[in-house]
Amino acid sequence: MDKVIELIKKSESIALFSHTKPDPDAIGSVGALQYALKQLNKKVTVFFEDKLTLNLDFFKFENLEFAPQDIKKFDLAIALDVADIKLLNKFEKYFSSFKNSICIDHHLMRGKVSKLDFVNTSACATAEILFDLLMKMNLKITSQIASCLYTGIAGDTGRFLHNNTNARSFEIAKILVDNGAKINYINNNLFKKTTKEMALGMKILLNNLDFRNDVLFSSLSLKEYRKEKIKPVASSELIGFLAGIENINIIIVFNEKGKNEINASLRSTENYDISIVAKHFGGGGHKQASGLQNFKGNLNQAKEQIYDFIIKNIDKIKIK
Repeated sequence: MDKVIELIKKSESIALFSHTKPDPDAIGSVGALQYALKQLNKKVTVFFEDKLTLNLDFFKFENLEFAPQDIKKFDLAIALDVADIKLLNKFEKYFSSFKNSICIDHHLMRGKVSKLDFVNTSACATAEILFDLLMKMNLKITSQIASCLYTGIAGDTGRFLHNNTNARSFEIAKILVDNGAKINYINNNLFKKTTKEMALGMKILLNNLDFRNDVLFSSLSLKEYRKEKIKPVASSELIGFLAGIENINIIIVFNEKGKNEINASLRSTENYDISIVAKHFGGGGHKQASGLQNFKGNLNQAKEQIYDFIIKNIDKIKIK
């Protein structure tokens, strides 16, 4: 942590990045760090791949960019919640070209991302690591920062329901609430707000349920998107609606992105390590929440190959 702090303090202009299709932890972490760095009078630019989805577009980011800028403008690049350099997607080469770079992350299964990877796999979220970092730097936890960090922790613990939730998660959450985290506003945006596209995406998802023993599959195809006259939605934002179905231990939702190009979101109960499945097919993530991108094949091939892998490797996937 000391090396991270030293590099931040000696840098005047800092670029912040998150992974492609950022989740609440990635966005909350970026927001918290941007507000914190302003206390140190740093010039901060935030890079996102695209505009944020409706339920995540409630932070007021300053100096927001969607394409690489002149790299000479920056002294340091920081990636937040990025488990693999490829997850920076269109910013991968740009980020790699920075002379000074840091990655702050909590994922167990990960690859080298930056010149200085600062990782704590016991943290429930990257936001928890940032909380510790800001406390060590004696920075003030303002209402804005508290709200961002709370968003990250609430998002990655699934509203404090996932098995990465522990006593420290609640301890930090209490401090954040005491410091002005707007929990009702955050919860309404994160967990209650949705769009017509998301509702129609759920319609597609429910129409395609495929139960196989204790494994549940569903899918969203480009043909179905066109039929409903909607743009593709993130399967990671829909899969949570399928959680809790009786006798189901593994849930996998496929999302067709193009011809023979499939993304997938994977979830499991606490007795199964679904990250093993994701890693085998080029993805990664947490034991109970993982994902994979760019599976080469059609929806049926993806389903059959992944189900076959699960059946053949169930002894490894099941946590004893």
